[in-house]
Amino acid sequence: MEEIVLYSYGNIYDPITQITKLWHDLYEIENFQEINSNYYWNGLGDLPVLRFNKSFFTNDHILPFLKITFDSNFDFSEEEKLESDLIEEQCISKLHPATTYAKWMEEDTSKNFFYSRGNFFWRLLKLPFEKLSFIKEKRHIREYLVRQHNIVNKRDAYYQAEKAHEILSQKLGEKPFFFSKAGRKDFPRSTDIVVYAYLMEELNNIGNNVNVKDSLAKYENLIGFLKRMDRVISMKGGEINNSVYSCFAQPPQDCQEEYFPPKIYFNVSKRPETFWYALKYQSSQKKLHEEKSINKEIFVNRYWNTGVALVFLLFLVARDSK
Repeated sequence: MEEIVLYSYGNIYDPITQITKLWHDLYEIENFQEINSNYYWNGLGDLPVLRFNKSFFTNDHILPFLKITFDSNFDFSEEEKLESDLIEEQCISKLHPATTYAKWMEEDTSKNFFYSRGNFFWRLLKLPFEKLSFIKEKRHIREYLVRQHNIVNKRDAYYQAEKAHEILSQKLGEKPFFFSKAGRKDFPRSTDIVVYAYLMEELNNIGNNVNVKDSLAKYENLIGFLKRMDRVISMKGGEINNSVYSCFAQPPQDCQEEYFPPKIYFNVSKRPETFWYALKYQSSQKKLHEEKSINKEIFVNRYWNTGVALVFLLFLVARDSK
């Protein structure tokens, strides 16, 4: 029996966590469990982390794993699959970095996502250390955004987000979902889930920002898409938070049963490929562990030899002083 466990950090809206939960809700994945943590990291790296039977997938590998193992694009042509990947990449490489900049760098956005939860005295005790850690992480993220995404300031971030909104709106058009097509069952696919998750990340984390509201308000089809997805998710038993875009003047979207996704089963034929990420990760972890063990052994031997030499030197000095 296949078992899927999602280890998540419940103190913030995370798009990968949301994508995984939506995959479970919409496609009725069996034996799924979510475990919330009070910390945003664990021994495998930053949360979320997905465990599939005995293999672990870090957050960068969760989406490829889901797309291969529980393929919602099973009836797509090769051209449609490529187009799907390109649209999803717009969210991951354009929209998400812009949201990250606003979330970390702007003073008027909440920073509660970084600080661990717990009782008042425990949080007060850890506050100085977490503050220093936050400053260090903020500097690291700033350097990463400049180097990898060319986001230097607020203007760059919102320009990039605006372009992503424009492209997504053009790709969606007047269709209910991104890959709606006559003669094919119409329901949310992987692209719809990814776009929904990253737009909701923007609205949940920095939705009060005027620039975000003004940008999204220009694309009524995107707001309609979000509400349509909400209706499908809620009628399939999933959790939604439609209050984040209540400020947009857009009528509710009808949800028809024809939009309901089918149950998607584990793709046995793709099983060897799905474990590539996990095996690669496990082998790298083993190598890293071995390197740490070697470095620790060198460290211990070096200080052991130094200590022995120091004791011997003190013995000689003490003997000569007599």
